[in-house]
Amino acid sequence: MWVPDGGSLDLGMGFSDEYPAVRMTQFGAKKFCQWLSAQAVHFYRLTTEVEWGYACRAGSTGLYSCDEVELADFAILDPDQTRVTYAKIGTKKPNPWGLYDMHGNVFEWVCDRYYPDLYQKRFDTGRRFTDPVVWPSERFPRVMRGGS
Repeated sequence: MWVPDGGSLDLGMGFSDEYPAVRMTQFGAKKFCQWLSAQAVHFYRLTTEVEWGYACRAGSTGLYSCDEVELADFAILDPDQTRVTYAKIGTKKPNPWGLYDMHGNVFEWVCDRYYPDLYQKRFDTGRRFTDPVVWPSERFPRVMRGGS
C-alpha cells in the first residue's frame, strides 16, 4: 500500500497479526475505536495518559513494572535510538498484569495530553482514578506512550 511520503503503511514489515499496528494517526486510532464500539456493541476508547501509565507499571510506584536491571527481559530497547524496525508483539515478558510491549516496541496514542502534576491530582487516597480524562483545549500536542 502506498502513502504520500513514498513509504508503505507497513514500513516493509508486512501485514500480519504478529506485528503491531503502525503509521496510524491519533484520529485514525480514535476512528478505529469508534468502529470497534459499533461492531462489538460495547464502548471502546483510547486510554488516558494516566490510565496508560498506571497499566504500564502494573500498579507499581516505580518507573517500570519491573526492576530496572530486569528491563531488557520486559522491553524492546534501543538506547542509541538507531532502530528502524519494530519487533513482533509478545516477544518479551508481560508486565505483572499480563500486558505485553508496554515498555517498548512502538508508541501508542492516548486520548489526552501530559500534565506533570496529573498523577497527584487524579488519584484519590484509595489509589482509584478520579475523573482521569483532561481534555486538551489545544489541537496539539498529543501524547504517545511506550515505544523505544
